[in-house]
Amino acid sequence: VAAVAVFPDGRRMAANSLDGMVRLWDEWRYVKGKGCDWVVGGHVPMRDMALTRDGEIVACSDESGYTTVREWDSSTWKQVGDIWKGLNGDPWRLAVNCNGAVVASLSTNNHIRLWRLSDRQTIAIFRHHGSPCCVTFSMDGKHILVAGKDKKISEW
Repeated sequence: VAAVAVFPDGRRMAANSLDGMVRLWDEWRYVKGKGCDWVVGGHVPMRDMALTRDGEIVACSDESGYTTVREWDSSTWKQVGDIWKGLNGDPWRLAVNCNGAVVASLSTNNHIRLWRLSDRQTIAIFRHHGSPCCVTFSMDGKHILVAGKDKKISEW
């Protein structure tokens, strides 16, 4: 398992993994040993996942030699649109801002890419100077915070 996300309704959980699959559990059935309810994917190994605040969209990053994000509709578990592609290294971590309009992705070459969710276009690229490890948005969605192995936090 590479990443786990709990949906805002508190009933569902999703996990993606290095086998390229996204698995969904409904009503915490995994606790009772009943297995997962949905399995989708079968692509290249995945790294991270992020949910929009309403839980309708799941974004997953994968290992493909360049920044790649796949978007899933959580009501149908169908992939939405084409794969989002950028040119800045393997993706590492993802975050979605509070209104679900922007996705931030970290890559292995120290870049932070901002994607507009509505049209999957890159709207900005930032650079953290020391191997970024995690990314998040401020509560109001106006700032991006990135922590790195250099023990520093950058804010944009």
